[in-house]
Order: sequence, then structure tokens, then C-alpha cells
Amino acid sequence: MPKIYVFFMFKDNFSWTKKCIQSVVQNTDPEDYSLVLIDNGSNAITRKALPSIHAEYDLETYESPIGIYYAYNEAIKKYASGSDCFVI
Repeated sequence: MPKIYVFFMFKDNFSWTKKCIQSVVQNTDPEDYSLVLIDNGSNAITRKALPSIHAEYDLETYESPIGIYYAYNEAIKKYASGSDCFVI
């Protein structure tokens, strides 16, 4: 079975970001996917909290918002070119 890449973009709102990631992890088999987190210009508070959830996942960080489609396209090119992708 081919690996699926799950891309999750967020900006601040750390509590909801963490809940969403925990839900993906709890309801899926980690053998079936790779999770890529995309921080689209979060504030310093969120950036400081990120290590508590991203240690097991790839993380792309942008200092300021760059636009949802550009960020997703860049991440897909880097991680999953030619693979199946799911964006959240």
C-alpha cells in the first residue's frame, strides 16, 4: 500500500491544532501515512509550544502567512511529489 501524506496547516490557535493532530494520530495507523505540519506564520506563543507536538512529524515553518495554496503546493513538492496527499 502506498504511503499517504497528510498535510495539516495552522496559524496560532494551538489548542485546536493539538486536538486535531491528536485525533489523526489516535484514529489512524502511523504505518499508513506521514504527517507534515505547516505553520503559516504563527505567533511566538504557538511557536514555543510546537515542540510538544511536532517531534514525531515533519514541520514546515513560515515566519509570516504566505497563502494556503502556495504553502500546500511547496510542501507537496518537497515531501510527496507523485504520492497520494490529503490536506487538512
